[in-house]
Amino acid sequence: MSSIGNLDKSDCSPSTQSIENANEETNKFVAQKLTLKTFFGSTFVILVLLLAFAAVSINLVPGKFLDAADGVPSQFRVAVSKISKFLDSKEEPDILLLGSSLWLLPSARCDDQMLGKPICYEDWYLSGFVNSYDKSLYFERRLKESGVNASVKNLAITSSLMSDNSDMFKTIMETGKRPKVIVCGLAPRDFIDATVKPGFTPTQLLLTEFKINQISNSPIDFSIDGLNYEKTKVVHHFEKIVARIRSISTDLIGDATNHSATEGVRTAAIKRPNVFKDLKTYKHIYELKSKEMLVRQADYLRDLLSCAKTHDVAVVLINMPLTKENISMLDRDLYNDYVGTIRDAAREQNALFLDVGSESKYDSLEDFEDSCHLSAQGGKKLFKTVVTAIAAEPALVAKLSTKH
Repeated sequence: MSSIGNLDKSDCSPSTQSIENANEETNKFVAQKLTLKTFFGSTFVILVLLLAFAAVSINLVPGKFLDAADGVPSQFRVAVSKISKFLDSKEEPDILLLGSSLWLLPSARCDDQMLGKPICYEDWYLSGFVNSYDKSLYFERRLKESGVNASVKNLAITSSLMSDNSDMFKTIMETGKRPKVIVCGLAPRDFIDATVKPGFTPTQLLLTEFKINQISNSPIDFSIDGLNYEKTKVVHHFEKIVARIRSISTDLIGDATNHSATEGVRTAAIKRPNVFKDLKTYKHIYELKSKEMLVRQADYLRDLLSCAKTHDVAVVLINMPLTKENISMLDRDLYNDYVGTIRDAAREQNALFLDVGSESKYDSLEDFEDSCHLSAQGGKKLFKTVVTAIAAEPALVAKLSTKH
């Protein structure tokens, strides 16, 4: 008997057939594992889901899962998403509020105070909640108290130009919606801001995407040009799907953050920021003022008024109040030209013009949160002025009393 150290190697070596069988089994096992891993791998699953969503969105529910806001850069999406939601909805408000954040902030502040909510100066509140706000409950209540029952939709968009208001209104008319009255809050920046390129603002980008979505509902054209268009459409929808998924992820994170922030507001006092923190921005805008821009934006104002007259929609134009510190940085002749432009356009089209900005009642810093945005205190003064003016116009009261 041989010892362990003297064992013949042939006694322990597997046969060639055994090796081949083992390799075959191993390959099968590895292949099975790789197949399962590939199938259940996150990248593969996400790709399949994206393709499925693309197919559904393009062929079954265009413009529903993917609204126009998905084609707008993410940093602006919150501010303009309410436009696409309104355009796709069946809402028929009596009054539309148009303008910039000069409408948004006092609307949100007055509503919060009316509902007993605590005041908040946190960034998430201002950039998220306020920018996406689409109501004006305090305005509705004051109208009702004056004897006018009217629903209000707030479509004011942060940093809007007059051209944004005009093109948005015309798009709303094209959808068949018919508000009875539009109340448009305006300020010099809306007419002279040369730091913004008309046609490429967030509102304009959304309106372009909305029209693309409308075209996407058309039947498929199987010609060469038609198929090239369909390919472009698929890519466009795919990019919007990616944007939507990112947006959902951001919203989920943001909701959790906002919830904790809201709870913090209920227990902690929030310090009011410096009233004039925005003067540097306005100084830059006013220094780059453009008289040509004023003329161009005035044309958009006349377009809005003309469109409203065609569709029998009454218009109220408001020169919004600003602090004297803000107005003093703007050339006085240019400011007068701006006010005169609105007044003349309103007179030509029989619109109601309220020159609130020239009133002295907004002379307290407590009326403002910075050099241009009204606080709840200032907002209440503004809404009182607007409601009083509407209630004093029999034609407006009669129009708001009729049913759609």
